[in-house]
Amino acid sequence: MHNRRHKTSLPRRAHTVREFGAVYGPGRSKTYDLIAEGALTAVKVGTRTFITAESAEIWFANLPRASIHKKQVVARNEPRGMAGHGEVL
Repeated sequence: MHNRRHKTSLPRRAHTVREFGAVYGPGRSKTYDLIAEGALTAVKVGTRTFITAESAEIWFANLPRASIHKKQVVARNEPRGMAGHGEVL
């Protein structure tokens, strides 16, 4: 008897829409939007939709870099709400 769910060490070639969301973050609707826009390559196996691993990696690698800004530190002896009024911190 064959076990169809036998895991192998072969590299993953495609993700289901659900798997793509779990790995990369977008929800189901956004994933289908990305497919429609041509940002992801999808293939069909019967009724199931798969996103190619290659297109998923390319999409992820081309996402914009996050821009994280440090919060402004207010001196402890200043009253709240006075930061930025007349003095550069």
